[in-house]
Amino acid sequence: MDWGGGVSNTCVNVTQDNTLVYVCQVEMQYTASDLGDSGAPVLVKPGNPRQDSTAMLGGIVMAKGKQNKAIFTPWPNIAQQYPKLRVF
Repeated sequence: MDWGGGVSNTCVNVTQDNTLVYVCQVEMQYTASDLGDSGAPVLVKPGNPRQDSTAMLGGIVMAKGKQNKAIFTPWPNIAQQYPKLRVF
């Protein structure tokens, strides 16, 4: 199964329950996204994914979107909110 996908939109504001707005989220095409995926890491592969096995933390899944899309919070946004948070 290919769990990969691509970014559909960057810096999208997502409204939840008509009250809470998540600012500057990333929308991605991700057919494996389902309920319960929130909090999962999003790994991104820079360069040519077929030639390089390097992966970086891109963010954290925060919601299932519409039409086989998922929404994630980009890692720089998380790091800005929690400056003492470290990933090893």
